[in-house]
Amino acid sequence: MARWMLREIAEPSGWNPRSLATEARLSYHTVRLIWYNEAKRVDLTTLDKLAEVLKVPPGNFIGNGEPLQNQAGPTRSMIGICSDLAVSLSAEQIDEARREMWGSFYE
Repeated sequence: MARWMLREIAEPSGWNPRSLATEARLSYHTVRLIWYNEAKRVDLTTLDKLAEVLKVPPGNFIGNGEPLQNQAGPTRSMIGICSDLAVSLSAEQIDEARREMWGSFYE
């Protein structure tokens, strides 16, 4: 089965969908769809822009095989992350951190 190989090409060099989209002057949504093998159709100009940034031939973006498993990964809760780090935070402390980080987002 044909699939997109963008992630396998870009990730080892430290790229992520957002930084690659910015550098290639493409929309984040477009790059994200290709990155996670969800895009069904991609313009040749898009492939050319990605190839220019990554310094590979555009044909390298199409490969055979199964996509990477667990591509996006599950979303972790802040409580779960803190418990992995052996940090004990109360729900109130977590809510306060969220308000500080995201307060202007809701204004």
